[in-house]
Amino acid sequence: MSKPKPPADSRQLGLWDAVRAAEALRQRSPQPAELGTLEAAVGRSLAEGLRQSPHSRWQLAGQVSHLLGREVSKHMLDKYTSQEAPHHCPPDVLAALCRVLQWREPLHLLAEAAGLFCLPGPDALRAEIERLEEETRRLKNEKHKRRLFLKEMEGKACA
Repeated sequence: MSKPKPPADSRQLGLWDAVRAAEALRQRSPQPAELGTLEAAVGRSLAEGLRQSPHSRWQLAGQVSHLLGREVSKHMLDKYTSQEAPHHCPPDVLAALCRVLQWREPLHLLAEAAGLFCLPGPDALRAEIERLEEETRRLKNEKHKRRLFLKEMEGKACA
């Protein structure tokens, strides 16, 4: 018996959409003013990820600390995401926090500023393939329903 496959995420970016976005990004180079506000934009993005998380900041700080093998406190997370006086978020904390939150927007901001485009890897392709297979099954079911309806209509027309 095969294991059930996890459902595809409907928010998942399609592969060709990602390729088109990457090409558009290559054609657009960041302006110096945009690069100067990058740290604040990353902080705002992290704050949004923390807001959307179902976990408390205490729990998230504990998970980040576990990943890094050193303490990262809730107060440190607050400082990294503060709008009044933002503090620099070290890259290792940023990466761990993005992993714990499953929030990749800050990394996308950094990649875009560098003129790059990032995807989560083979999982993105697997999700895209699964989404296409689900769509194919749904369309086959719709086609079958319509054929049955057509047969029923033709049967009543002959009677």
